[in-house]
Amino acid sequence: MEKFIPEDIIEARKLLETSLRMNDHDKRVNYFDSAIELSNDYLELNPHSHHKIYIENIKMTYLRSLIKNLPTNNVDIKIWFNYTALFMRKYPLEFNTIIENDPTLKKIYNEFDAHYLEMKEFFFEA
Repeated sequence: MEKFIPEDIIEARKLLETSLRMNDHDKRVNYFDSAIELSNDYLELNPHSHHKIYIENIKMTYLRSLIKNLPTNNVDIKIWFNYTALFMRKYPLEFNTIIENDPTLKKIYNEFDAHYLEMKEFFFEA
């Protein structure tokens, strides 16, 4: 891999780091999504980039961290919906890969998801 990291990827990583430090879950989800979109846009414009594996690793690492830090007590419906939409609609392949390969993260997500399981089936299984 080249030593030079493109500015878009540096910015995406900063957004990811910032998102994990936020206590406001709406902002956390928005920053996370913006960072991943920035990374995906870069890869779309540079499909043969030497940074592709690095970018994919960053995305998976921060998605794991996001799952690890999910709230589990008294989850507001809006917070639940924002996270669930992010995982199920925007990044389902990455999300499913992570939770199927890490029982601890799967348990964390299941505890988070248990509050609104019926609503999930209504919104995301249709």
